[in-house]
Amino acid sequence: MSEGFWAAVVQAPVEVITDPSRREEVIRANCERAIRLMETILAVSPHPPRLFQFPVLLLQGAYNESRSPEARAAIAIELPGPELTPLLEWCAAHQVYVASSCVERHPALPGWTFHSGMLLGPEGVLLRSPKAQARSAAGIHIIKDYYAEYTALFGREAVFPVVATPLGRLALCVEAEVLVPEVARVVAARGAEVLLHPTVERPERRPWAYRAAKVARAVENRLYLLSANVGGSLIRDPQRGVGSYQRAAGGSLVVDYEGVIRCAVEGSGEGWASAYIDLPALRAARALPAPEIEFTPLLYREVYCREA
Repeated sequence: MSEGFWAAVVQAPVEVITDPSRREEVIRANCERAIRLMETILAVSPHPPRLFQFPVLLLQGAYNESRSPEARAAIAIELPGPELTPLLEWCAAHQVYVASSCVERHPALPGWTFHSGMLLGPEGVLLRSPKAQARSAAGIHIIKDYYAEYTALFGREAVFPVVATPLGRLALCVEAEVLVPEVARVVAARGAEVLLHPTVERPERRPWAYRAAKVARAVENRLYLLSANVGGSLIRDPQRGVGSYQRAAGGSLVVDYEGVIRCAVEGSGEGWASAYIDLPALRAARALPAPEIEFTPLLYREVYCREA
């Protein structure tokens, strides 16, 4: 039975691969920066974290302009792949876990690219969770548009997967999927206790609404939610014109199963915060009837099936 542990949300800068010819250089620099940050956190923290939540696209960076299919394939990685080796070795050496996402290619689907949440640990790549319905960059395959093909290869459990680890049962949702209540509901129904949310959120995309959604997802499903936004670096904003940049909205946080924000990084700069993930208390709360509501899927099943 898993006990409680400390977790950190790391609001980190991430260099973007704007030129595919610099792929290896940028990935290596991002990987080395992430390891340095984690080493610093472990060195200075009175409660060393066992789980590090990073923003999206830790190795490749969030690129919001269109790419050619060749460029997308060039910057994509496989899970697992050699680009992850330094992170996986570091996880094994320190017995920690790292969550983020990547632009992924899969040998079973040549020519396809996914934006996939990923969980790394001492055991290797424990979880890959491609975006299922939230919008993504042009050319990224979203599971809702290819559900039959995807599940024929990987099975239904590969959509919104949950994994059992020494830190409890973990799941991922990427970016705007946190705004979809059903995503968190499905993984909670599959036993998820901690929902990992790598994201990049801009000031004009209603950061207050995102924060409200994160609290709601945690309360509705009685789980912990860890969310990390990009920090301390500029993000391309093509909607504002060529060469336009802005900072992400910040606000990385940990929310507990009662909706209490246990820690947060305020502002858009680089930073980190940590909180205790009390799994025994969560499990004790889940063993009791929900204080306000009882979720009853039967009431909604017919509507969902009819409207699908």
